[in-house]
Amino acid sequence: MDIVAVNMDEALQVQDEGYELRILGRPTTPIVCMLGSWATEGPLSDIRVRQALTLAINRQEIANTFFNGLATPGGILWTAPSSWGYDPAWTTSSYFDYDRDAAKALLAEAGYPDAFANPEITIYSHATNSWLPDLHLIVSGYWEAIGVETKVVTIDGGELR
Repeated sequence: MDIVAVNMDEALQVQDEGYELRILGRPTTPIVCMLGSWATEGPLSDIRVRQALTLAINRQEIANTFFNGLATPGGILWTAPSSWGYDPAWTTSSYFDYDRDAAKALLAEAGYPDAFANPEITIYSHATNSWLPDLHLIVSGYWEAIGVETKVVTIDGGELR
């Protein structure tokens, strides 16, 4: 038996050539990082905006397309099964289902964008994984589709920490 590590794009090619794919553990958990969101007067200080953001992301579509069907949709914006304090009940909650209409309703209830001096939400993306900035652009697209102003800023991983 031969074992070789391949990336997401190579995995499909290897599979098409007749090799068996086996995913060992959870190799990576992509995150969306919005620094200082808990300490601002911006839109992320309002739980309804944060709820709208999570409802606006079609995790299954991302798993099927961007990750070539090789990913399992995750839960909330800040944690994953490998995170301290993670609760498995979060991934079975309908709160994380894709629901664009509910997301728009929550934004309206929060008064977004008019209730905030600066309604723009910045996603800080580090290029440790070369694909992560692309994933963040996809998330940004979901948010812009519900009317959220976004900006993706690529920074060095050390600067992010």
